[in-house]
Amino acid sequence: MENPFEIINQRLERIEQLLDKLISQNINDSKSNDNKPMTAKELGIYLNLSVYTIYGLVHKRSIPFIKKGKRLYFQKRVIDEWLEYSRQLTREELEVKADEYLLRNPL
Repeated sequence: MENPFEIINQRLERIEQLLDKLISQNINDSKSNDNKPMTAKELGIYLNLSVYTIYGLVHKRSIPFIKKGKRLYFQKRVIDEWLEYSRQLTREELEVKADEYLLRNPL
């Protein structure tokens, strides 16, 4: 009779191998999808916004986009950068910036 701990250990090793395979597959998929342009509908799903909101942001030119003919396209990498640029600073980050400003520009 086999040791039950060995059976459990073998199963855990197989699970770890499958997880490693899935993780590396997801990383490769996400890298290849970063270069693929998204449509307004895909961007809406990605940002959890309606297509009408996306079109409104395009109309105001407040979101980066590519227009080819009558079609709109968005690059995930550029959208992620746009989101990061639009990020609100935390109270601690604002205090650090204020302190740095006061050190550089004494009264």
